[in-house]
Amino acid sequence: MRNLCRPYCFSRHRSGRATLRPQSPVGPGDVVITLGARGCIGLSNGIVYRQGPFKVKALDTTGAGDVYHGAYIYGILKGWDMPSSMRFASAAAALKCSRLAPDETLPRLAEVETLLAQVRNKSSPINEGQSHSTGGDMD
Repeated sequence: MRNLCRPYCFSRHRSGRATLRPQSPVGPGDVVITLGARGCIGLSNGIVYRQGPFKVKALDTTGAGDVYHGAYIYGILKGWDMPSSMRFASAAAALKCSRLAPDETLPRLAEVETLLAQVRNKSSPINEGQSHSTGGDMD
C-alpha cells in the first residue's frame, strides 16, 4: 500500500490509474494508492477500483494514513475482497479525521459500520474511460 506521493515521484504517469499498473509487477499482486481527500485507487487481478472519500468535517488528518492501513489490513485478514477493504479503510480514516482529541481519534468498529451503513453505494471496477464510485462521495 502506498501514498500517492511516492509512486508519482518514481513514475512519469500523471494519474493514479496509470501509476498503478507499473507498480504491480514489482511487488505484491494487489496495489492500493491512497489519494488523501480524493479517496484511493487499487489494482487487483488486472481490475482497477476507485474508492471515493467519505464526507466529514476534517479537524485533524494526522494519522489518517495509519488508520487507513490498519483498517485495510483488518479487512484483508477478515477475508474481504479489495473493494470491501478499501471502502472500510476509507470510512475508518474519515472518522479519524473528524476528531481532534488524541485519545478519541481512533474509531471503533461499530462507528465504522454505522458510517458504512449510511453510504450504501457498492464497489465497482473502473472500465477504461469510465470512473465508477465504490462508495463514499467522488468528484
